[in-house]
Amino acid sequence: MKRIVLLGLIAISLTSVGGCVTRAAKEAILTPKGFAVPTKPVGSKQDSYSKVQLEDFSNTGITTMPPNINQLLRDALAEKIADLKPKKAILTPGAARTLLVRGKYIYYEEAGGILNQAFGPFEEIIALVELVDQPSGKVAARGYCIGRTGTTRLQGPKRKAEGLAKAIIDFFRKSCKTPPPPE
Repeated sequence: MKRIVLLGLIAISLTSVGGCVTRAAKEAILTPKGFAVPTKPVGSKQDSYSKVQLEDFSNTGITTMPPNINQLLRDALAEKIADLKPKKAILTPGAARTLLVRGKYIYYEEAGGILNQAFGPFEEIIALVELVDQPSGKVAARGYCIGRTGTTRLQGPKRKAEGLAKAIIDFFRKSCKTPPPPE
């Protein structure tokens, strides 16, 4: 009888703390996420680029943005591109072209309040992004990029900018020619 009671208590404790364990694992492991959804169809990926230049994004005025969000995005994008492994590189060193990234912030959300913190904060930034071939001025692609965070450790504008930088890199991969992986 004691064994059954003990097993029952263990089962109850394991099922009741499951959410806490999952949340703790997320806090320790996850990084900001980035998603890209192209809206302007991309023809063929003809051009390779050796440099990416980020133009300051404008705010549509729908939401209030942190004043330094453009600088945070610029720093995060440069860092993420520099940290890419050769197999996942997006820039071709021999190409003599520059890709201009410009856009507008559409939405910015911060997790606030006790309930958001208790059940897992959800923060995101959404931008309408254009990839422009700088020599010709032609828009190569247009789409939405979303930077998202879902843990307390990842809150704040810096982390959302990191997610948005990941989304811009994903958008670049979907829309532009990337170098072949090294052998």
